[in-house]
Amino acid sequence: MNTEKLMNDIDKCENEEEMKKVFNEHFEDEVERKMMWDLLKTLRDKDNSQLLGKESKDNENDFMKDIVDTVTKYDEYSKKKKN
Repeated sequence: MNTEKLMNDIDKCENEEEMKKVFNEHFEDEVERKMMWDLLKTLRDKDNSQLLGKESKDNENDFMKDIVDTVTKYDEYSKKKKN
């Protein structure tokens, strides 16, 4: 997967529907697509909480754990799929 192209394509999207189309193009596998979509939503929610001033150390740690967990699950799934 070309992460740079994915991010460039996402930046061009004007709404969530367009973003979902981009994800469909970049992630053929439904499980991988859902993992990455959920991660994107987590990132968006994090941005929103920062804008609203709801930041706390616990939230930040949970956020980082979500990212690490998603990337780990994605890697494990990709390895299993290849075998």
